Amino acid sequence: MEVTRLQAGVDMMHSWFQRAQRAQELAMDVSSLYTEVDISVTQGLEVENRVQVEHPDLVARVQLGEEEGELLSTLRQLESAQTKLSEVLIQRTSRLQQELDAMESLSHFAKLDCDALTMNREAVRNSLAAKATFLYHIHSLPDKVLCQIFRLVVDEELHDRKNMMTDTNKRFSCLDMVDAPLRLGAVSHEWRRIVGSYPPVWRGIVVNFRGVATGLEVLDARIKEQRQLRQIEYYLSRSHGVDLDILIYVSAGTYEHSFLSSVASLVQPRVVREIIVRAQHLSLQSSLDHEGNHPTLGRLLAPLPTARLINITFWNQTGEQAATDPTFLPSPNWLGGCKSFTCFGLHPLLPSYGAPSVQHLSITRTSSKPAWNLAAILSGFPNITHLEIDPTLKGHVSSLEMTSPPTALTLKSLIHISTSVTGLDDLNKIANDLRLPSFRHLTLLNSPSSSHLAASTWEAFICGPHSHRLTVLEIIQATDPFMDIHQLAVLRTLKLHGSAVQVGLETLASPDGKLLPPILKDIYFYDSGVGEEVVRKATSQLVKRSKGLIQIHPIS
Repeated sequence: MEVTRLQAGVDMMHSWFQRAQRAQELAMDVSSLYTEVDISVTQGLEVENRVQVEHPDLVARVQLGEEEGELLSTLRQLESAQTKLSEVLIQRTSRLQQELDAMESLSHFAKLDCDALTMNREAVRNSLAAKATFLYHIHSLPDKVLCQIFRLVVDEELHDRKNMMTDTNKRFSCLDMVDAPLRLGAVSHEWRRIVGSYPPVWRGIVVNFRGVATGLEVLDARIKEQRQLRQIEYYLSRSHGVDLDILIYVSAGTYEHSFLSSVASLVQPRVVREIIVRAQHLSLQSSLDHEGNHPTLGRLLAPLPTARLINITFWNQTGEQAATDPTFLPSPNWLGGCKSFTCFGLHPLLPSYGAPSVQHLSITRTSSKPAWNLAAILSGFPNITHLEIDPTLKGHVSSLEMTSPPTALTLKSLIHISTSVTGLDDLNKIANDLRLPSFRHLTLLNSPSSSHLAASTWEAFICGPHSHRLTVLEIIQATDPFMDIHQLAVLRTLKLHGSAVQVGLETLASPDGKLLPPILKDIYFYDSGVGEEVVRKATSQLVKRSKGLIQIHPIS
């Protein structure tokens, strides 16, 4: 940008010099006119002298006034010519003066611009010197430190891509690749060497399935697929020995089986840490595509490798299947090495072999179709320790057709349940047929309030078979005063987050103290922005009434 400004200044100076040259030419023209006037006057004097010498009688006659009329006419013509010449000279002189004034102004502004350019050049020189000093300190860092910095940069970009994949409120046509390693390597030869030899920064693999192309779009689709395959192959070659994070975005209702096979053949031999799949409008029909494939989610995922963390976001927004959560039947052993399984808009049913390795299960129901069998779903994950279940408001409009298991279902390892009031309503429907011997921690995304649904759901949970095991209650957000929790007889820890802090301070500090469980010991206040002093002051009477048995823990 500085070079452009300097070039503009040079062009302006060139224009000013052209104007000065033009003014000089005008001055020479005026000088030439003055010379011509002097010559005319001299010639007139010479004519007058010759007349006096050669025609003395004519002079005498003129002096005597014999031809006075002719002489007066000649004199008038000379006076008129002198007047016109004077006017021309005055106009030329005025124009020349204006040009000179303009040149002085332009010269003044040119000097100001030159001074500004000089200052900018000095600022650029200082900035370059500062950057050189900064880069000197950066380049003096050990390679191990730079590798950790590069990894943090890539982790942040990869985290943003994952958030885009799992945020169903965001719409996009294509997921960009994780190009932070390429941008870091473009800074210098040294950084390119370090980035190229550090496999963890190349672990993020992005795959876009854009659908089956037809007509004139086939060639363009093939070119894009080949470009993706080259990028994936390059990243895989750089990330040798590192567990991968694979992000798969299906933006159409069909997919190319040949492209899927090529991607699967590249990533299948590798160990995958996390797979995130976002499938939009993927067809659920049984009709075959032009290559003889069922374009369904199960067939898409079947050739892909398993992973420790699997997250599938699926939804259809148009057509006959718009209000249906499809049943997901994974291929055998596809969840064999999975520790955490998250699904949005899916009804996951596992065959008899189940997924015994899964410890964390998260389910988001977006509709009541097909008839959800929550007990059958949970039976496929016998060893989970943490269950998240959170139906959307649209998914909870119709009541579920819960089917009780033929025998009581026991989840002996389940310790922690995270849910909303609507999700708790789902769990209440199978509570009597569900055995949870290790359950002790409940996280509510919204607090049980005084609304009809919340009040009845909370009352059903309190009166159910599992509330007597609850020792930890965690509330993420709240807008209304809490429902009565004093019936939680063994509750020892209450954790409040965000907006639940302020509501909790107003509710728990009531003078009668009837809302408090009998053996409550610790209350934690997280991420409230209220301040430690405010929390302690608001809960001082609560602590005093408990005779110091309740401990307050403000955590910012």
